[in-house]
Amino acid sequence: MFNMDRFSPDDNPGLTYYELSGRFLEVEAASKLCIDVFQEITDASLLQENYEILISVKSCLIEKTIALHEIGEITEEYCVILRELRATHRLGIISDIWSKSNILHEKFRTKRIYDLFGVIIFSSDAGFIKPSHKIFDLALTKLAIAHEKVVYIGNSSAALKLPGLIRYGLAILIAREMAHART
Repeated sequence: MFNMDRFSPDDNPGLTYYELSGRFLEVEAASKLCIDVFQEITDASLLQENYEILISVKSCLIEKTIALHEIGEITEEYCVILRELRATHRLGIISDIWSKSNILHEKFRTKRIYDLFGVIIFSSDAGFIKPSHKIFDLALTKLAIAHEKVVYIGNSSAALKLPGLIRYGLAILIAREMAHART
């Protein structure tokens, strides 16, 4: 999510599993399992027939491990930017996650950014994923705001092709490009 997820070859979800008191699997096996499950879910989510069917992770420690890696890092710089934006704008989140959202909600509370958002929609709660227009319909309904006043900020240029954004003609900004421009 923030600053992308942490499932690259340089990350080790097996260590996170171990830090969560996971002892059933060796660190390497837990890491491989998390990465394989995450990749399988990601691959399945790319198929159009799965846009409105939530594929989720159900194993307790593996789920928590994946959740902690899905959120990535919420840096203080991100928190400052969000607080600045909230001073003049209504904010919301739409994010595809495969695990239960409670871990992510708690992380937002810990970082003191939870209350900045008028709506927080995680695919694991909504039951469908981007690019389905239904997740955008839900967000716009909950925000009770005209789509002409909405700017979608994504972390990938793939957002430019999301049917939900195209359907409403939402303005789009790509976060990676914005982060480098801000000094």
